[in-house]
Amino acid sequence: MGQQEETRSIAAHDSLTKIYNFTAFCESSRKYLLSAGAGRSMGVIYANIIDFKSVNELYGLPEGDRMLGAFADFLKHLPRTRVCGRIFSDNFLCLFERTPGVDLYDEALGFAGAVERFLVGQQPFHPRSKPQIVSGISALEGGGEGLSAAIDGANIAHKEAKKKYRTACAVFDEALKDEMARAIRLQADLQAALEREQFTFYLQPKVNLRTGRVAGAEALARWKKPDGTVAGPAEFVPLLERTGNVEQLDFMIYEQVCRYLCGRQAGDSIVVPVSVNVSRAHLKDTDFVQKVKQLLIRYGVHPSLMEFELTETMLAESMEEAAAVIRGLRALGCKVSIDDFGTGYSALNLLKELEFDILKLDGSFVSGAAAEGYKSDVILRNIIRMADELYMTVLCEGLETAGQVERLNTFGCTLAQGYYFAQPMPAEAFEAFVQQAGGYCALPWGGADGAQRLPDYCEASALTDSAVRSITHSLFDAVPCAVAGVDPSSRQLLFANEQLFSLCGYPRGQMAEMEKAFFVHIATEPEKARLYAEMRRQFGTAGRCDTKLPVRRADGSVIWVRMTATYAGSPEWGRYLLCFFYDITREQTGTAAKSREIKQLSEERDFYAGMLSSIPCAVAQFRAEADGRYHAIHTNLAGARILGYESLEDFWSQPDPNVLSCVHPDDRRGALGNLSRLRRPGDARSFECRLVRRDGSVCWVSGTLQMLSGPEGSVIQVVFLNFTNRHALQTRFVHHYKRLARVLGQVLFEYEYGTDMLTFAGASESGLELPERAPAFLAEVHAGRFSQPFASYAACIAQALEEDGDDVCGAERRIELPGGGIWVRVSLVAVRGSSGARESAVGCIMDVTPQHEDRARLLRLTQTDSLTGVLNKRTTEQRCRTLLENTPGEKPFALLLLDVDNFKQTNDRYGHPKGDAVLRCLGENLSGLFRRDDVVGRVGGDEFLMMMPGAGGEQAVGRARKIAQEMCRSVSVQCGVDVSGSIGVVLSKPGACAYEELLRRADSALYAAKAAGKGCYRVYGGA
Repeated sequence: MGQQEETRSIAAHDSLTKIYNFTAFCESSRKYLLSAGAGRSMGVIYANIIDFKSVNELYGLPEGDRMLGAFADFLKHLPRTRVCGRIFSDNFLCLFERTPGVDLYDEALGFAGAVERFLVGQQPFHPRSKPQIVSGISALEGGGEGLSAAIDGANIAHKEAKKKYRTACAVFDEALKDEMARAIRLQADLQAALEREQFTFYLQPKVNLRTGRVAGAEALARWKKPDGTVAGPAEFVPLLERTGNVEQLDFMIYEQVCRYLCGRQAGDSIVVPVSVNVSRAHLKDTDFVQKVKQLLIRYGVHPSLMEFELTETMLAESMEEAAAVIRGLRALGCKVSIDDFGTGYSALNLLKELEFDILKLDGSFVSGAAAEGYKSDVILRNIIRMADELYMTVLCEGLETAGQVERLNTFGCTLAQGYYFAQPMPAEAFEAFVQQAGGYCALPWGGADGAQRLPDYCEASALTDSAVRSITHSLFDAVPCAVAGVDPSSRQLLFANEQLFSLCGYPRGQMAEMEKAFFVHIATEPEKARLYAEMRRQFGTAGRCDTKLPVRRADGSVIWVRMTATYAGSPEWGRYLLCFFYDITREQTGTAAKSREIKQLSEERDFYAGMLSSIPCAVAQFRAEADGRYHAIHTNLAGARILGYESLEDFWSQPDPNVLSCVHPDDRRGALGNLSRLRRPGDARSFECRLVRRDGSVCWVSGTLQMLSGPEGSVIQVVFLNFTNRHALQTRFVHHYKRLARVLGQVLFEYEYGTDMLTFAGASESGLELPERAPAFLAEVHAGRFSQPFASYAACIAQALEEDGDDVCGAERRIELPGGGIWVRVSLVAVRGSSGARESAVGCIMDVTPQHEDRARLLRLTQTDSLTGVLNKRTTEQRCRTLLENTPGEKPFALLLLDVDNFKQTNDRYGHPKGDAVLRCLGENLSGLFRRDDVVGRVGGDEFLMMMPGAGGEQAVGRARKIAQEMCRSVSVQCGVDVSGSIGVVLSKPGACAYEELLRRADSALYAAKAAGKGCYRVYGGA
C-alpha cells in the first residue's frame, strides 16, 4: 500500500474500532449500493450503547475502549453485514442485506437476540456494569439516493426503542412515519402559535389550610387554537423543549403574568403571588435572571409577587446551574419553589445543597392506595416537619377529596392546591372566584357554608411553626404596643396582634375590612399623602421609618399614634413592612403624664430584654460616657455566660460596668480604634479580640459592633460569639501545614511581618535563581529595586502577603522568562500571634501554566461553534450586547444577518456531510472577511450574524455585497455545489434600541431580501 492509500485509509477509518467513520460509511455504502444493483433488498441499523458511561467510570477507559472495539467486530462479522461504521462515541451504523422472505420485524427480533448474546458474552469483563444496546432498523429504498432517508428512519426508530431503557430493536414503520409527520405538522403549528401569541395562562388557586384564604395561584400555560379548543401543556411543551422554543413560550407567559399583576396592583382587587414554571433550558442561560429583572421593572411588579418553580428532576441534572439561578432570583426578592418533590432520587440532597422558599409535594403523596397507611403518614408528617425546620413553606398539589385536605391539615401542611378547591381557570374567572368569597375558599371543617373565613393574622396558634418564627418567634403578643405586617407593594395587611385590634377599635371578625389597603383604611384622608411621602423619604435615607400620624378608629374617632417601621422577611410573605404602633394621643395633646411615658419605656425595655435573652449568641448594648468610659446598659444571658457569670443578676452586681475592663489589655487599643470609627447610626465594624473572664481566664470572641439610634441618644450594640476552640484549631492547623509544605519539593518561603524578612527554601524547576534571604522584602518590592524575572515573582508574593481578609490566601501572575512566559500561583497561610495580628506566613510557588492553558482551551470550546469555527449563538449574543453597552453613543454600527438559500435542498440532495462542508467553508470565509473587532457567529442551522462596531452604511452595504456576489461564489467553487445567501442589514447607533429589536429588524430585512430572489441583500428601512 502506497503512502497516499495509507493516508486515505487512516482518514476513512475510526482510529479506535478500525471500522469506517460516518463520512466514509456513507461513501462506501453508496458505492456498494451502486455496484449491487437494484435487485437486492437492503436495510440500515442504527445502534446505541446505553449506560456505556458506567463501564468507563467503574472499570476505566481501557475497558470502555475494548467494549467499543468488540461491538464493532460483532457488527462487522454479522452474516449479512455489508458496511458498518462508528458515527461518534457509542453510536454505530450498519448497512445489511435483508434476508429474502423475512419481514423487517423478524429482522429486528433476530438482531436484538444477537445483541443480547453479545452482551452476555461481555458481562464477565465488567460484572458490576449493565449496559444495554438499543437500535432502530429501517428499510432502504431507492439505492444510494435513499441512504440518508434510511439512516434518518433508523435513528428515529432507535429513539423510540430508547424509551424502554433495555436492549431492543424498533422498526421504522408506517406508524412511526405517521408520528413523525404529525410531529412536523405540530411543530409548524406551534411555531405559528408562538408568532401569533396564541398561548395564554390559566390560574389555579393555592389555599391556606389554616384560614381558607387564597394565598396565591399557579400560572399554567394553555394553547388557544384557532378552532377554539384549548390544549394543555402535555400536548405542546415536550415538542417545544426538543425544538428549543420553550424559552420563548416561558417568557411569553412571564410577560403576560407580569401584565396581569401590574393591573391588579393598580386597582383595588386582592393581589396574590403567582408562580410560574422554569424550563431546564433557562438554567443554561446566564442572562435569565437579568431578563426576569427587566420584566419586573418594566411592569412595576414587586418581586415578592412572582414565584418560580423548578422541578426536582431538573435540579438534580443541573445542580450548579440551578444554584446560580436560584441565588439570582432570590436576590431579586422573588420566591423559589422545588416542584414535584419526592418524584426523583436525590430530593434530600437538593434540600441540603440549595435554598428554597417553598416545597411543593407531588400529588402522589396523597392520591392512590400507596399514599395511605402508616408508612405513608410517617413519611409525609416528617417531610412537612423537616421543611418547617428548614424555614420552607409546604404546599401539596393534586388534592381532590375532602379526606386528603383534612389529612394534610392534620400533619401541619400550610398550603394546598388541587381540583378539590378549583380547576385551572382563565384570569378573569380566577378574579371572580377570589372576589366572590372575599378571598377565601371553603374548608371541609368550616361552618355552614364550609368556609372557616379566618384572616391569616387572627391567631398565632393557627400559623405553622415557620410562620410563627417569621413573626419574630411569636413574641408579638408580648409587645406592649400594636404590631402589624404589611405588604410594601399592595399595602395589604398580612398579620396583626391583639393590640392592633384594640388600637383601631375593630372586633376580630371585622378586621378583614382592612386587608385591601391597610394605610388607606386607618390614616385620615389629609394624612395619607404625607404619610407615603415621609415613608419614602425615611426608607430611602435610613432604611427605616419613625413618624407620627392620626389614625381613624372604627367608631369614627381619631387618635394619634407613633409608627416605627422597618423591613423584615419570611418564607410566607417574602419582604414585608414590620410596623410598631404606640398610642401617643395624650402626649400629642399635652395631657399625658410623665409616669405613662416612663412605664411605656420600661415595658419596651422589658420586651426587648426578653426577646434578646432567647437569642443563642451574645448581645449587649453600651453607651459612651463623657469620661471616656463605655457604660453597659444591657446584655443577654449568653453574653453574661461568655464572661463567666451564671446569671444576669450576677453580671449586674459587678462593681465596674465599664465595657473596656472586660477586654484584654493588649487588645484594648484595637477595640478603641473600632469604636472610634462608629460616628453615626448605622455604622458597623467587625472585630476579633480576647476577653478576660470573671475567673481571670482568657477567651477569643468574634462579632460585630453597630451604632444604633435610641430614644435617649446613640447606643452601641455588640453581637459576638465565643470562638476560642476554633482559634486554637487554626493555630494547630498552621503548624501542620508548615511541616507538610517542606515535603512538597516546590519553591517554598517563609516571611516575618515584624522584620520584613523573606526566606526561600526548596528548588525552582524553572531554573530561576532565588536568593536565600531577601531583607526588607516589601520595602524593596514597593521601591522597584528587584530585577526581572525575580521582580515578577516578588510582586506576586507581595500581593498575597498584603491581601486583607482570610489567613489562607494567594495570588496568580504571568512571569516572562527567557524561554517563554509561565503562570505561577503563590499560596500562603498567615500565622497570627497572641495579639491577633499577623506575625509570619508560610507559602509555596507553583507553576500553574497547564491549568491556565486548559481553561483557555475550554473557554474556546465553549464559545465557538464546533462545525464552523465561528462564535456560537450564546457567545455571539453576549458579545453583541457588550458592544451595544460599551460603544460610545455617537458611533454607528451595522448588524448583518446571513441565511443560506435553499440549504435544506442541499442537504437532501447531497447529504449532510456536504451541507456541513458548505457551512464550514462559509465560517472560514466570513472569519477572513471581517475585522478582528467585529463579531461573527452562527446563530442558527444555516444563519450567521455579523456585527460591525463603528461601521457606517457604505461599509456595511459593501460587505453585504461582497458576501452575496463574491464570497458565496467562492464557497460554491470550493465545495462543488451551488451556494447563495440572502442578507438583512440594520444600521443603528448604541442605545437606539435593544439587541432583540435589532435582531427583529435584521430578520425583517432578511425576509425582504429573500422575497427579491436568491443572493440578494436588503437594508432595514431602505431599498
